[in-house]
Amino acid sequence: YAVLRIQRLPPVQVSGDWSFLVKLPPKSFREDAVVLMASHVGLMPSADSALRVQVQDVWQRGEPLSAEVAYIRHSHLSHRLPVTCWENPFVAGRDGSPELVVLKYMQWFPKAGLEQRLPELRGKKLACDCGASDLCHGDFLLGLLLPSTDVSGLQIPGSVAYPISQSSIDLVNSPPFTAFGDWLRERGLPDAGVLGPRALGSACVMARRASAADQGAVANKRHAVPPVVSDGQTADSHFRCALDVQLHGCPLDGEAVVDHDVQFAAASMATDLASLRRIRADAMALLKELALRLWPVSQQLHAVQHQDVHSVNPRVHLALFAVCVVLLAWPDTSLVQGLLEGFLAVGYQEPCGVWQSKPARFCTLQDALSEGRRDAEAVVSSLRPSEDDQVVWEAGEQDEKAGFCHPSVGWQELTAAGRLFRVIRRFVVTQASGKKRVIDDALAGRQSELSSDANKLQFCSAIQPCLHAQALAAELARQGKRCAEWPDTLATAGEDLHDAYRKIPMRPDHAWACVVAYNDCRAGGLTAVKDRQYASRGHACLTDELRSAFDTIRAVLDMRPQRPVRVLPQLGSRVLAASGAAQDACRIGSGGFLVVTPKKERLGAVVPVDDAVFHLWDEQETKIAQLELLM
Repeated sequence: YAVLRIQRLPPVQVSGDWSFLVKLPPKSFREDAVVLMASHVGLMPSADSALRVQVQDVWQRGEPLSAEVAYIRHSHLSHRLPVTCWENPFVAGRDGSPELVVLKYMQWFPKAGLEQRLPELRGKKLACDCGASDLCHGDFLLGLLLPSTDVSGLQIPGSVAYPISQSSIDLVNSPPFTAFGDWLRERGLPDAGVLGPRALGSACVMARRASAADQGAVANKRHAVPPVVSDGQTADSHFRCALDVQLHGCPLDGEAVVDHDVQFAAASMATDLASLRRIRADAMALLKELALRLWPVSQQLHAVQHQDVHSVNPRVHLALFAVCVVLLAWPDTSLVQGLLEGFLAVGYQEPCGVWQSKPARFCTLQDALSEGRRDAEAVVSSLRPSEDDQVVWEAGEQDEKAGFCHPSVGWQELTAAGRLFRVIRRFVVTQASGKKRVIDDALAGRQSELSSDANKLQFCSAIQPCLHAQALAAELARQGKRCAEWPDTLATAGEDLHDAYRKIPMRPDHAWACVVAYNDCRAGGLTAVKDRQYASRGHACLTDELRSAFDTIRAVLDMRPQRPVRVLPQLGSRVLAASGAAQDACRIGSGGFLVVTPKKERLGAVVPVDDAVFHLWDEQETKIAQLELLM
């Protein structure tokens, strides 16, 4: 076996219960932490150094900024402050992510000729609309104002030994798995760390949608897009800015900003159109070969999985997912652990790194199960028979056959298990097309109330596939090619894969917080009798459901008519007699009778019915019952 060496490991991330940190003052994580780190590395600010502040801390409504404050951000509707020469001409969302626009500003700054005016900022406060923890170009200006020191005694090695195993073909360190990193390095973009999708703030999302020609009513929003022509200017300056917008175009006229991976895919596809299909086939062949090599590792991981987790998705390639997390530098390094052990269903979901984080209330599984029995009784008592009960029952049967859930049980069996649980009501929603969709009501079961997510989810808009096609068309135009030369058709993904979300396993202990409850349309009132029959010793009791079932049975028995019963014995002997007939062909038949005496004597005879008997009915149609009456 060859040794697979993956050189770039995922970043180390802290985990565990950090809820005690919310009791510390916010200053401990901001000013105090920054001063402590600066003192540790020897970056103590001088007396004339600048300081970055927020506008709301230094601005009084209706009054201009003081002389010791320099505004360095775009103008905003909330304060309408005039912009200065220290404004960043690049807007996050329109020209890239917040980190990328800062990098663009760093490259643009030497060309703008503002280095000679840096002394004007010494001893001033750089006011900005960014948060204290957000990256801003003001941090770059503060770095330029720090006193510079000469670096001496630092030895830079000329080369570093890098051992590579040559015992087999190294797939993960060869194209196409390394093509994206090479493409980033060629363009001077960072290729280390996490390379997931851009997590943009609310204002950046609005600017990005505006760059995609999707403009909403943003002027009255808190996170408004910066105005095209800033406020607080003279009439001549305002007119010159309007002319610049006319020459260079408004945000709706520019090319939409897409992630680096989409730009890389467009550049790779447009480079060699003639060999595109062959390159795609070779890449898929290498991916299949990598999956084949790693499959024994996934089999070993499946062997240690919990049976409930394994039954949900028994064919998931855990080892391939783990390698892809490293190769793609995916921010969520806990993805494979969730596929192996199951994901959380209730409680606190910590930030995964894919989206922006947000404050969330910390809660545990024990909190979700503490009052589950009382809430479950309320949910079960609210269940009523409906016309969609058959649809719900069939959905549960399909989930059970697919291994997505346990076999169905009754209320008595559930309570006899001796575990804390919480139920979730299942019902049916009929869509406009007539399709019936089974829904689990986490609001009635309070699963939503007892869960919190520290990830601020952001979903792409419906025009996202159009942005991908636009990026490909723009790349073809940059390379001097026409869209008519494209050999394939552009296709977008339709609906989600069938049962895609159901193949995401749930942790076995969290499954007790999501016990599905619905009305069983098969048994009706007999369900209570069945639950009592199979209940364990000591848990059986005369419940209201059981009383109701027996009341129904008693009412049915009372409705049946009474019949007389003979009390005195019969004077004569009783015999049992039976007769029958058959018609084998037209006007040819037979008949017979059988008599059984009290002594179990059997007397019988078979009589043929010939044409003379049928002549009694002339040519009319005869019935077998007529022949039987002759016996």
